[in-house]
Amino acid sequence: YRNPAIARNTAYKMARGHVVICQSDDVIHITPDSVEQLVLNLLPDTFTIATVFNTDINGNIVQHPLPMLTGIQCQRPLFFLGSILRSDIYRAGGNDELYTSPGFEDDAFADSLTFGLGLKVRYNEEIIGHHIHHRRPHNLSQLVKPSANRYNQRYIACTNKQESWLSPGAPWKYILDVSHTSDII
Repeated sequence: YRNPAIARNTAYKMARGHVVICQSDDVIHITPDSVEQLVLNLLPDTFTIATVFNTDINGNIVQHPLPMLTGIQCQRPLFFLGSILRSDIYRAGGNDELYTSPGFEDDAFADSLTFGLGLKVRYNEEIIGHHIHHRRPHNLSQLVKPSANRYNQRYIACTNKQESWLSPGAPWKYILDVSHTSDII
């Protein structure tokens, strides 16, 4: 059970398209054309978050910890499934890699996008994903403590304007790859 910040940043830096579809590895797309909709519904100065339910492997909703993880009725700007402009990821500096224990890097990334860049969240209830509920380590609360502490301290420092909401090292240098037609606006 590790923090995915470094792996996500590696993927963001390898991406060459204009739009990046971000999702948890345990999410299944239920809406047949979800990728197309995530791309087409993305507007400038926004990022899109799909409606994601916590389900068992058969698609039955699981109530614990939440039946809905993201959506209009559970507005958390976390990328269980969503889309964002690659240039916005680069302006924000991706995920904060100083989160080394599990958790809270997604909250920090959302803060970076909303407070740091001023992006608006667009929740889409027509794009559905299922997060397949899975066991977690029995000591998860202990494992996440370092990240929870970092997040809380950083939130206070950013709120008090002692630190930037953007990830350390932001912005990344953005290079438009003209060999991919999807990159041309």
